[in-house]
Amino acid sequence: MRRINLAKLPWDGEGEPVRSRLEELLLEDGFDPFAWVDEPGKVYEAHAHAHDESIWILRGTMQFRVAGKLIDLGPGDRLMLPRGSQHEAQAGPDGCEYLVGQRR
Repeated sequence: MRRINLAKLPWDGEGEPVRSRLEELLLEDGFDPFAWVDEPGKVYEAHAHAHDESIWILRGTMQFRVAGKLIDLGPGDRLMLPRGSQHEAQAGPDGCEYLVGQRR
């Protein structure tokens, strides 16, 4: 299994991201995906995971703080979080719907 690096991957597809296609891509990358929805302004305090994680935004916005950097994500943007990365997050003013991919 390849190691991932902290990275924001901006949306480069045409039109809006399609959930079923993004789920397929996560599976191809070795992630187990599930959908999640956060209410507007939902806050996640600083934490880390024992697995690699990929966050792929479907609707709304979310801001992450990782390694002292603010990372803003919108529809189609993807965040790659290596295991053990301390991070916190906040959903935007319209909430956020996204896919979470976990790889152990």
